[in-house]
This record gives sequence, structure tokens and C-alpha cells, in this order.
Amino acid sequence: MRRHLLCKFVTCVSLSLGSTAWGDENVMVVFDGSNSMWGQIEGVAKIEIARNAMGSLLGEWVDGRQVGLMAYGHRRRGDCGDIEVLVEPGEASRQWILDRINGVTPTGKTPLTAAVEQAANALSYTDQPAPVVLISAGLERCERDPCALAQALEQSGVGFTAHVVGFGLGSDEDASSLSCIAENTGGQYITATNATELGAAFSAVSTAVAEAAPDPAPDPEPEPEPEAPQGAVEAPDTAVAGSNVDVTWTPTVAEADYINIVPVGTDDNVFGIYARIGTADEVS
Repeated sequence: MRRHLLCKFVTCVSLSLGSTAWGDENVMVVFDGSNSMWGQIEGVAKIEIARNAMGSLLGEWVDGRQVGLMAYGHRRRGDCGDIEVLVEPGEASRQWILDRINGVTPTGKTPLTAAVEQAANALSYTDQPAPVVLISAGLERCERDPCALAQALEQSGVGFTAHVVGFGLGSDEDASSLSCIAENTGGQYITATNATELGAAFSAVSTAVAEAAPDPAPDPEPEPEPEAPQGAVEAPDTAVAGSNVDVTWTPTVAEADYINIVPVGTDDNVFGIYARIGTADEVS
């Protein structure tokens, strides 16, 4: 004799949090395309030096991150709204980002504060970590306070961090309005006065960005298989054909359970004489 139980199973569905699984954390590079990039260092325009050094910034970490590129001051003169996302954060290749930078022609003003703000918003900084790398050859020229903005972004963001590279700034310029962006957000501020220093600065920022990426969340442990209910069934070892047989059991697990009487060795999906048990603990 054999007792079959109809069991109910609870199916658990795991919800995957998006992006940002943090292993796929977005990063925005903000590139100075203002007129100040035409300044020369040892007879070479700063824009050319910056283009040649960008490979040091876009290291191997780019292959595993969602990287975007933004530029400012590269299209119109005197326009503080001249800010453009050249590459949306995504799986853009390293070479594609470099190609877009090579297409930047320094033209206008330096709205770096607004550019950092737009970069933070593009990265959804209130919902997920938002690292920004700012490269600037000049100071804010559009009457915004970069220090106040950085503090506000740090306070309201999930994990906003800005790394800042000040390149070729004049010796008489007070760079505190650049350094405070990094200081107020836990990032690095590095100055560079020539091509060698710029390459080293980009390498240092590249390392900081790469190391800041948290390890991907481990796969969840599989849900354990539910244990089948255990019960004891008692019945006579033998019975005369056609006679009544008393069968008892304990405990009653579910009213939908049933007793199925078949010869020993019968397949599980074969039914003989059976009776649903309901709320009883004995059938005849």
C-alpha cells in the first residue's frame, strides 16, 4: 500500500537590482573644450597634449564600466550653455571615446560647474554611485560656484565622487575653485603643467576610478528544496480479496491528500482504488 501526497510548493523569485549592480557602475568624463585649451605649453596646444594623454586615463577599467563623455565650450563662443554629451554612458569602446575627443575644437567659455552638474544628473547620482572625471584647463567663467555645487551633490547623492585634473593653469590663478570639487566629494585633485605630468595625472585618476568600483554582488544562494511531509500509514499486511481494509495515518497534512491502493511495485502515476482523506484520519 502506498500513500501519495499532493504538496504545495512556494516558488521564490529573486529580484535583480539594476545597474546598477555596482560592478557596472557608470562613469562620466567631462572634457574641457573651451578656448583656454588653445593655450600652448612648450609650443604645443594644450588640446593636443590632452588628446595624446587621454589613453592614460581610459585604461582597462573602461572595458568593464559604462563610460560616457561630455564636453563644454566646444561649439559656440560666449555661451555658458554650450555643454554636450558626446557619448552616452554605455558600452562604448575606448577607441570610440578617443575619436570623439579628437573631434573637439576649443571655441568658447568654461561652464565647468554646470557641466559637472549635468554629468551628475546624467548618471542618476541620487539613485546610484556617480563618479565624474573633470579635465579643465581653466577656471569657472559662467558665474557659478563649483564648491557649493560639489558640496550639494555630495550631500544629496548616493555616492557622488569627482576627480579633477587641472591642466596648464596660470601661476597667478587661484585653483581652489577646482580643487574644492574633488575635496568636497572625496575625489582626487591633481595639477599638471606639461605633457609628462598630465599623463601621470591621468594614470593616477584612472587607478582611483578602477579601484573604486566595488566587486559585483555574488550570485544568490539557491533556494533549498522543500522537504516532503513525513507521515506514518498503518494497514493490515494481508487482506482477503473484496474485504474492507482499514487504513489509518498520522498526521493529516492536507485535505487534498489521498490513499491509493495498488499492488507493490506499481508506477507512481497508476491509480487503483483510492480515497481522499479530507479531515479524517481513517478510511475503510
